[in-house]
Amino acid sequence: MKIKCSFLACLIFLPFMSSFAQGVDNKELDSLILVYSNTKLHDTVRINAMDDACSKLIRTNPERAFPVVQRMLKSAGKIKGLKWKARANYQLGLYYAYIGKSDSARHFGHRSRTMYVNADNSLGQSNAANLIANTYYSGDPDSALFYYRESVELDNNAVVYLNMALIHKTKGNFPLALSLIKEALALLKINHDASVESFAYGVIASTHYSLYDFDQAETYYLKQLKLIEKVNDSQGFISVYTNLARLYFDKDDSKQSNVYLAKLLKISKKVNSDHGMASYYETKSRTLLSDGQFEEAKAHAELAIEKYTNVEGEGDVSFMLGILGKAEIGSKQYQLAIKHCTEGLELATINERIGGQELACDCLHEAYKALGQYEKALKFYVLNTKYKDSTYNIENAQKSAQQGMQYDFDKKQLADSLEIVEQNRQTEIEHITDLEKEKRFRVILFAIVGILFLFILFGYRENRRKKKQAVVLNEKNELINKSLHEKEVLLREIHHRVKNNFQTVSSLLKLQSKNVVDKEALRTISEGQNRIKAMSLIHQKLYQNETISAVSFQEYTEQLIKQITSLFSLRELEIEVQANDIELDIDTSIPLGLILNELITNACKYGLCSRDKGKLTVVINKPTGELYKLTVQDSGKGIPKDMDFSNIKSLGLRLVQQLTKQLHGSFNYQYVNGSLFEVTFRDTAYRKEID
Repeated sequence: MKIKCSFLACLIFLPFMSSFAQGVDNKELDSLILVYSNTKLHDTVRINAMDDACSKLIRTNPERAFPVVQRMLKSAGKIKGLKWKARANYQLGLYYAYIGKSDSARHFGHRSRTMYVNADNSLGQSNAANLIANTYYSGDPDSALFYYRESVELDNNAVVYLNMALIHKTKGNFPLALSLIKEALALLKINHDASVESFAYGVIASTHYSLYDFDQAETYYLKQLKLIEKVNDSQGFISVYTNLARLYFDKDDSKQSNVYLAKLLKISKKVNSDHGMASYYETKSRTLLSDGQFEEAKAHAELAIEKYTNVEGEGDVSFMLGILGKAEIGSKQYQLAIKHCTEGLELATINERIGGQELACDCLHEAYKALGQYEKALKFYVLNTKYKDSTYNIENAQKSAQQGMQYDFDKKQLADSLEIVEQNRQTEIEHITDLEKEKRFRVILFAIVGILFLFILFGYRENRRKKKQAVVLNEKNELINKSLHEKEVLLREIHHRVKNNFQTVSSLLKLQSKNVVDKEALRTISEGQNRIKAMSLIHQKLYQNETISAVSFQEYTEQLIKQITSLFSLRELEIEVQANDIELDIDTSIPLGLILNELITNACKYGLCSRDKGKLTVVINKPTGELYKLTVQDSGKGIPKDMDFSNIKSLGLRLVQQLTKQLHGSFNYQYVNGSLFEVTFRDTAYRKEID
């Protein structure tokens, strides 16, 4: 037993969407979030970013969109004028429409429309009227038509014509529906829009379905599916999967019907769509009813009614009550069948659903006949015949309209007057003319679509290639950064341990010196300790710095002078250090640190300790691109004039000379109101080039 549905569900297209649903670019979305989260920016800039983010998220991730819409509504209250308040209310209504809450969507749609009217914004008023019309679509088609007409008067929109065509088709007025489709196609010739093209495919397919031309309906539904697959539009998938599942069911292709039913169930669960689940339960109940599985058919019909009720689809509920009644008759629950079919007949009559009326009357006729109540059975048999006749007349009108869609004109119309024949002939001529125009339009449209497809395919492949490269590059960068971080931690630990080892050696020398009586030996041990401390200080600075590759010599020199002068009894000592912005690597820092240690120790020991006042100056600069210069000057008595620097016996000065050679530099001494030592040297990078 197969139930033919005279109204094929085709989800209304949301005409307030200005472009086809595109996959959200995460980078673009992240940039929008950064903009509207930046409180330093102007309120208008931030709310513009919120509006763009809402438009992208509502179609793909409504849950994530909701807090953004709320934030936009709050921000709009801080801006003068009605523009952004109206837009924020519109976006909130759009959000509720997309999740199936028609009452809330209608409420905010009316608020937005009122604000746009007061602001004299006709385009905004048109969009708000579209939103309101869509909320009335299933339950109150006359109110929907009222607001659609208001919208199209303000903004000539092809999508609104298509939505109006769907309503008139549902009410059985096929000639008017087809004329509205022509209006939409005429607008598409002027302003080509892929989103409207997809919707138009759905409307044309449903029209072919109503004409019982399943092959053509299949062709257009599959075209619509291809467009939807390109952009991964979840609501579009729900619509086309529903229609294909029902189409293949009516073609007796249960295998293909089940394939699309499974896809419909999967996507509906994924996006939590009540309308999608209702469509699934409806089609499944019809399949089960056809297979004689009445109890399971009842269960699915009840679930469909529940879901359609949630989305306020009264017209769909009326049809499902008829399906439920059929399943109850199959289970011999005649009283329940009468109850449900009576409710379905009332709803179908209110919503002008001829298919629902015919199904309810057929069900009531069978139920009363089974109970032996033949008078009532006859009553509903007569009503059923009446609705069938009405359907038959509609089918004749459909066949007349079908002439303009490449089908033979049915000359067996229920007409016997010359006036009607002449009228039909004129209609045929008009449709043939429209057909030729439509053919030209299709050729151009398909050519444009083909070119666009090639561009989109190339862009898609290039985008995928770049994304893959970016993913690989990011993974490599993460590994490199992780490795660098680990090495940096390891180097800091090594420098820390080396510094601790130097301190241990220094402590051991100090303990050893307690058992030494010889003053010369004690002096030598003390000098060794100072050199060890100088090297230890280098490693301490390395692991304490933000960067572990270089040592700041301003801080190092000041700390080294403080460390050395604490060992001598100096009364008043003026210290000057000039080494700003001088940072050296460890291979240069350790020899230079030892040179500084020796020269500062020499100045304190021989030049300054015998004076009441003194001055110690240390300067490190870079006079040329490759050469560094260290100057250590004190105000002491200086080195004896007869000292031969080529045959120095002092271990400290010999050490300075050797370390200077190691640094590819030179060592000079002169007396200028005290000892003045000059050491030139080069850094590691330059020394490696020479070597």
